[in-house]
Amino acid sequence: MDHRDQILKKLLEWIETTGDGGFLIINPAEPEGVYVQFNMGAGGADDVIWEAISNEYLPEPQQLDHAQHVALGDAGFLLRGNYQQIAHGPLSEDDVRFIADTSANILHTVYLVPEDAPLEFNLWLGPDRCH
Repeated sequence: MDHRDQILKKLLEWIETTGDGGFLIINPAEPEGVYVQFNMGAGGADDVIWEAISNEYLPEPQQLDHAQHVALGDAGFLLRGNYQQIAHGPLSEDDVRFIADTSANILHTVYLVPEDAPLEFNLWLGPDRCH
């Protein structure tokens, strides 16, 4: 299963089961320290804050260059703090598919994650649930 399909499957599972304040964090095995994360209910009950790690948190050898920043901006991310955007809910399956496609794309093209690198998914379903 490719990264896009793995991300789509986990996002759909997470959206179905999470409560307000739940997180899904995607950590590729390489390069170390890279992540994309999602936070449910931060902007509104069904909204998802979608974040990608910024230079503020990346080690020096992995700092993003101008072209990588442009690619994130073109993907809709605000480039301050942790790079983020809000997906306003409730999310349709097409919305989730777009998020999965874009997440896989930025992992490969911006953060240079190899397409065969394993992905680790960490879920926290919110204060009233555990996983």
